[in-house]
Amino acid sequence: MIGPQAAGFSWISDWANGGSLLTANLAVEPPWGQGYFSGLESAYLGLRFQQDAQTYYGWVRLGTPLTGLDIAWLFDYPYSTIPDTPIPAGLGVPDPVHMSQFIASFRATNEVPPRTSAHSGTGQFTLNGDILTYDLELDLTFAPTRAGIFGPASPASGSRCLVANLHGYTVKPPPSPQFNEPFVFGSISYTGAVALTEKQVNELRTGWLYVNFISDGFPQGELRGQIVPADSVQFTAALSGANEIPRNGSARRASATFALVGDSLTYSLAVDTNLAVAFVGIYAPPRCGHPSASPPLVAAMVVPTFWVLIPAGGFPEQPGFAGQLLTQGTLALTDAQAEQMRRGELFVNVLNPQFPRGELRGPILPVDANHDGVPDFVAAYLDEACPCVGGWSGHAQYVRRYGEMAGALAASELINPSQFIRLMRAARASDCGK
Repeated sequence: MIGPQAAGFSWISDWANGGSLLTANLAVEPPWGQGYFSGLESAYLGLRFQQDAQTYYGWVRLGTPLTGLDIAWLFDYPYSTIPDTPIPAGLGVPDPVHMSQFIASFRATNEVPPRTSAHSGTGQFTLNGDILTYDLELDLTFAPTRAGIFGPASPASGSRCLVANLHGYTVKPPPSPQFNEPFVFGSISYTGAVALTEKQVNELRTGWLYVNFISDGFPQGELRGQIVPADSVQFTAALSGANEIPRNGSARRASATFALVGDSLTYSLAVDTNLAVAFVGIYAPPRCGHPSASPPLVAAMVVPTFWVLIPAGGFPEQPGFAGQLLTQGTLALTDAQAEQMRRGELFVNVLNPQFPRGELRGPILPVDANHDGVPDFVAAYLDEACPCVGGWSGHAQYVRRYGEMAGALAASELINPSQFIRLMRAARASDCGK
């Protein structure tokens, strides 16, 4: 503990209630019943402690209203890895309602330009107010020399602006093997917290911050991962011959649904039984911009030997209808490809010998369930960043903050100008913040 006259104080834990109760001997330093906090209903104490070789700083709000009893009530606490930085009361305690979760996948293919490396890792992030906590794990054989959070930058570009240095990692050796249990590999881990500016919070929410790991062999970066919201983003695609370039006269039909979490894409594809399927791919627009040019392949969807026949009534939450064939699978995208998907730039194409350039094609579009012209995931981002009941000082403050967030989404091309105008009209017409 740190703070005035903190010497001699210590903590003990009482696990009688599942670890939910903490007691302290603050009330009963000799003479008994005359501790510095004895009889106080509420008081603050500074903290400094270590866990997994990481130093944390913060405070606790205590109360010892019952004189003579060696117990202190712990009402409130925050902590972070940043020393000499105030943490206002009420902002540092995790609040599940106002916390936002983010994830990242660290791979060499996410570097700009892409690298070749056998190493990889994942990251979990939590934003609470302006404090971003992180827990990053990479394979045990990776030896980064530096790591940091950078931005703003799209997944297809880089930034020299350092948001935060990630200081030092801890090694987690593999646990002892257990009988009949799968072997668990060890890892290296970065944990901590950083304070973001309001602008950086906007950049985080729109996926324009990233983590970069530098090593001796890759001084510009060996592994990179864009920090993106952990929510699942839903997409649909309706495939037809009319969507092909040039269009064809095929009367066959197909449809697909997609769910994107970070860079992991799951899909379900339903096709007519008389459709010959030799190859199914997800493609990006042609690089030269001409519609008849060959589009680059993003990922190949698995064409199964045996399909599932959709029964009468169909499958819940799956595409297609009775009598069609269904297949499912999972793909790993790069961060740049995942960003293209969120922007609605990718399409799915079914190829066969009769139509080697594609018989059925359809754009992969974000779901807009209420048909208001704004993708559902964009509305969810805005609702989370700017809750209607969010302690605003007034309607004007809500509209200003909403406009900043919507502007950041427009800058990242997740919404177009007409969608931005539509969102701002709705925000001004709302009662939020009043």
